[in-house]
Amino acid sequence: MFFSHFIKIACTLNNSQNNVIVILQKELVVLTKIYFILYTLLKRGGIAMTTLHELLNTPRFSDLELLTEGVDTTHLSLKNVEITETPDVAHFISENTLILTTAMIFKDKQNDLIDFINSLKAANAVGLGIKTGRFLEKVEEHVIRHAQKIDFPIFNIPDTYSLGGLLQQMTSILWKSQHEELLFALDIQRKFSDLLIQDVHNEVIINELSKMVKSPIILINPFHRVLNASSHFSHPNNPPEEYVTKVFRSKALREKEEGYFMITNSQGEDIPAALIPVYVHKYFPHYLIVLNPEKIPYPISNFALDQAALILSFVLFKNEKVAESKIIIESEHFKELVGNHLSNTASSDEWNESGYKYGFKESNYYRMVRVYQLDEIDTDKTSRLLQEKSLLTYQWLKWNIDRYSEDAKIIYFPSSFELYILLQEKPEDLNQLLLTMQQKLRLMLPINVGFALGNAFTSWQQIDKTYTQANLAFDELKQSSNREPIVYYQDKGILQLFNHLDAGDVQYFCQTVLKDFAYPEDPNLIELRKTLEVFLNCQGEIARTASQLYIHRNTVKYRINRCEEILGSDITSPEESLNIRIALALSRQHHP
Repeated sequence: MFFSHFIKIACTLNNSQNNVIVILQKELVVLTKIYFILYTLLKRGGIAMTTLHELLNTPRFSDLELLTEGVDTTHLSLKNVEITETPDVAHFISENTLILTTAMIFKDKQNDLIDFINSLKAANAVGLGIKTGRFLEKVEEHVIRHAQKIDFPIFNIPDTYSLGGLLQQMTSILWKSQHEELLFALDIQRKFSDLLIQDVHNEVIINELSKMVKSPIILINPFHRVLNASSHFSHPNNPPEEYVTKVFRSKALREKEEGYFMITNSQGEDIPAALIPVYVHKYFPHYLIVLNPEKIPYPISNFALDQAALILSFVLFKNEKVAESKIIIESEHFKELVGNHLSNTASSDEWNESGYKYGFKESNYYRMVRVYQLDEIDTDKTSRLLQEKSLLTYQWLKWNIDRYSEDAKIIYFPSSFELYILLQEKPEDLNQLLLTMQQKLRLMLPINVGFALGNAFTSWQQIDKTYTQANLAFDELKQSSNREPIVYYQDKGILQLFNHLDAGDVQYFCQTVLKDFAYPEDPNLIELRKTLEVFLNCQGEIARTASQLYIHRNTVKYRINRCEEILGSDITSPEESLNIRIALALSRQHHP
């Protein structure tokens, strides 16, 4: 909710970079503090770092006996402690809850205790403390063995304890732990707020966070490209890219979007890695990778990482809006160039002065390629998902286009999300070049692009023509059923005048001129329409028409007479003939 509010604020800013930075900084600090308060309230003071192992090894609980030997309790963090005597309590507890009970309902049926333990395990409870000596003399061995088998800790509570008193003592320890975490979290929040005010770079935030949590950290973009890494990766034999590859390989195998994964470090040791999404946009997050998160020292809670992810979201979004202001300047310059071409007022000197500045080069080959999302062909609206895909496609092309064409220029219009490649050198195999880029991008993210191409021109003064043709090719594609990934502009002659007319108006024109021949389904009408088209293409010559259709001349005459009856007009009339030719061509393109 707060991030969407932040985005709305950023999008209302003008193109001034100073305004962007100053206003975003103020908003970020305010929103960060609000987020901290709500996080604290919702999480009841943060995620407790007290584990079951630490709790059971507290001196005051030295007489609590862990019955399930071999079950690891060091990683089991506690949030809550509850007392229950109901067998279905698993449906009503939160995760990381420790259950205390006298087990009186299992007094004469300890076999049912196994089902109870299974339900607690399924609910992600931390463990079960059973008070013996009153209802149960002891927990039977087969119950303990089952708990060991499913890795679920059970400990014995002597009859000298009051469960109410034990609950109070344990809760007191938990809240003391959470209080320390809150104080530490406040310190983290203050440090990150100061970093925002100072307008620091991502690299500073990553290194500061790494110092706080005492763990190596990597920040990557949605394409898994390393943006920043902590100083742990400064040695050339320990590149962060290797860890990124291993984490996402493990992620693919586990079919998880985030969380903890096991990977191998540069020394061949198995270590855990945390993958934390950083949402600059809704669908395609950046990520923080934290190595050895289990070794993060107390009292640092997950709040530190959440806070860092939030701050990085804001900073990355701010950087993106600043970059967008530069993109807008470039796109406006392109519009001016196109306008000057049309009026022929731009000189070679003006081209050299301004064109080179923005990546345009003098060449004898110019061809515009409109890059579109295949998803957008069948919709008239640009969804949030399509907008993100268009932006990410632009970013990927900006970073990688030199690998495919050194002189290509990427042009992007942020307001309409239109994306173009201006080729300024002739590629050896244009189709293969475009298909390779499409496949490479699709390997990185679920983004499938297509290309609409204008014709190639030899002068920079004709860039406006190839630009217009690329858009016409795209518009024609949307009107057709063609879903090929590459389409070329084709000159349609007089039919181009109808390109921007409403489809309903075109269909009305076709039905008015062609009558039953507009969109026929009856086989006889279809055959008559075919004869009519061939007759007009043969300039009204009976013999040529008969030859092309492999029918008798008298059959042609009969069919043409029948066509004139249906149309109610003389098809040999120049005016009627022109209207019929246009309507026949348009009805093929605009079938309802």
